[in-house]
Amino acid sequence: MIGSFEVKKNIYWVGTIDPAKKVFDLVIDSPYGTTYNSYLILDEKRVLIDTTEEKLAKEWLEKIENVIPAEEINYVVINHVEPDHSAGLKLLLEKNPNVTVIATPQAKILLKEVVNRDFNFMPAKDGMELKIGKRTLKFIQMPFWHWPETMMTYLVEDKILFPCDGFGSNYFEESFFYSKIQQKETYWREFWKYFRFVLAPFRKFIIQGLEKLKGLEIEMIAPSHGVIIDTREGIEKAFEVYEEFLKKPRNKIIIAYASAHGNVEKIAKAIHEEIGGELLDLAYASREEVLEKIDSAKAIFFGAPTLNGMTAPQTLEAMILLGLTPDWRGKRIALFGSYGWSGEGIPLLEEVAKKMRLKLYQPSFRVKFAPSEEEIEKAKKWARAFIETP
Repeated sequence: MIGSFEVKKNIYWVGTIDPAKKVFDLVIDSPYGTTYNSYLILDEKRVLIDTTEEKLAKEWLEKIENVIPAEEINYVVINHVEPDHSAGLKLLLEKNPNVTVIATPQAKILLKEVVNRDFNFMPAKDGMELKIGKRTLKFIQMPFWHWPETMMTYLVEDKILFPCDGFGSNYFEESFFYSKIQQKETYWREFWKYFRFVLAPFRKFIIQGLEKLKGLEIEMIAPSHGVIIDTREGIEKAFEVYEEFLKKPRNKIIIAYASAHGNVEKIAKAIHEEIGGELLDLAYASREEVLEKIDSAKAIFFGAPTLNGMTAPQTLEAMILLGLTPDWRGKRIALFGSYGWSGEGIPLLEEVAKKMRLKLYQPSFRVKFAPSEEEIEKAKKWARAFIETP
């Protein structure tokens, strides 16, 4: 267990580490586990920035009390109400019911559901500053830098940004500082992956937030997951990673399919022969590859058989993963498939598409068992009609 350590004079890391967290937020492969970074600022007022996951709250509180008694904390800033950053608040309130919680006004209602009790509360309005002695906290509302109630905290004199999920990663080394980690290539891969799954779906809000941050002089980024970025090179690269993704064009045609006995694959290849695009065999593609492909698309064909009165789980998951791409509502899709008996596979996906508010081309295209030569030609005409439909 890594104990508390000084990030900068009178600023301490008091977070926790969860090496067993191999899948993060149910969708991200995290082979290195993750961290829940929490920071303690000592000035005339004692301030905590974010907390930890509930199962690690006792360990977290012990680390705090290795620095100061919990009863001496004046403020706890909750940048984001998601439980991996706020659940520790419940234990802190048991030790120190007089502490004042600082969060966005929208966060207060949610926090009450996390801790199930009343607490002293100070709403953090956008741009509001709070003197805590020689230092000043500035609060920056950043909606959808993961959830609607999210904000960031900027320590003015030290030029430290506490962005919670922003600029986070599921990666750490014992040094914790970017300037000291050894596996930088691995770190940036995990940094990118975290951004891609957690924040990238909120593209327009990320763009707006980056513009707000450009007015700040930042010498350190202290996120709530992973490595603390403490060099100019690291900070610049972190911004570049976000900005490059946001500029990426989305103009491809993707033909994504799962095929049990080759029949759906025959239709997929016929579509590809007719209109081009990129084939994606979902049975063999990683979740990351699927996400990258469908995110690059202006239009997507999804293919699936009927399996035991259901549909191919790979195709269903690929459609759901659309929800992790920017501007996904209204994405143009078309469905095709093969069935043998009852044929529920495509109708089930049609219902999913409607609930997701995707722009579903209809009718969908289905064949029974293996497609005939005539059906292959019909599939080509159907695919062409979809692509040519605005």
